[in-house]
Amino acid sequence: MRKIEIIYHYTTVSNSINIIQSGKLFACDAKYLNDANELVAATNLFCQAIRERYNISINHFVHLNNSIRSYCVSCFSESPEILSQWKSYANDGKGLCLGFSRSRFEHVRSGQYQAKLAKCVYNDHAGFIDQLITNNPEDIDNIISISRETMNGDIDLEKHRKSIDNIYMELLRLKNKNFSEEMEVRLVSCFPIAETKKIVKNDVIVPYMEYEFSSNDDKSYIWTAIPEIWLGPKCDKRNEDAIKSFMQLGWIVNSEAGFGTYRFDCGYR
Repeated sequence: MRKIEIIYHYTTVSNSINIIQSGKLFACDAKYLNDANELVAATNLFCQAIRERYNISINHFVHLNNSIRSYCVSCFSESPEILSQWKSYANDGKGLCLGFSRSRFEHVRSGQYQAKLAKCVYNDHAGFIDQLITNNPEDIDNIISISRETMNGDIDLEKHRKSIDNIYMELLRLKNKNFSEEMEVRLVSCFPIAETKKIVKNDVIVPYMEYEFSSNDDKSYIWTAIPEIWLGPKCDKRNEDAIKSFMQLGWIVNSEAGFGTYRFDCGYR
């Protein structure tokens, strides 16, 4: 019986090795995810709900906030056995799926900025937002207050920064229901956009940050952060031997406690 709660990150072999050797995980700005409209759709629903409940528009505030703030996401799944994930994110099944100990991300930071894990919500987004507004009255009051001030030309979003980011980090949980089979869990956090690093992907400049889940002093025990590694259905068999050459105990001997090296052998070739 598994004793460790695992969340899974599908990726290429190259990216996997970079993650293992650096002890860092890449998180890109949510506006640059495969579905770039997710956060836009979520904030539009939120603005609509605020307008209907409080008779005030916060669209101007949202536009200003989005121009100076980067909301970064690392994506995981609750399962390593989802073929569509292998096809989309792990080089058509030739890649790897890194099984991270969920506890490693409960208090993870990127510099001075805290991150948190959030399970994606696929259905009844309007109901989710209604509950979000009801359950966070202080944050909502602060957002409405700062929205009024920005309309009057007093632009200082930082005085209620915590409230703003609390709500945005919840909105990042909303995902199109057609992707529910992904069983996605997100590691989300917020940064001043000027502090993000930049990388070019497919001729697009993508803001990103990194989470350090394993310090330099911890590299010989990186298997405690990544207890499981799964090879894709089309992954080269030699990669299994190469993974074990890292001499990480948990990747050499499989255990019912929840660590080892496995293959997702679903017949896809």
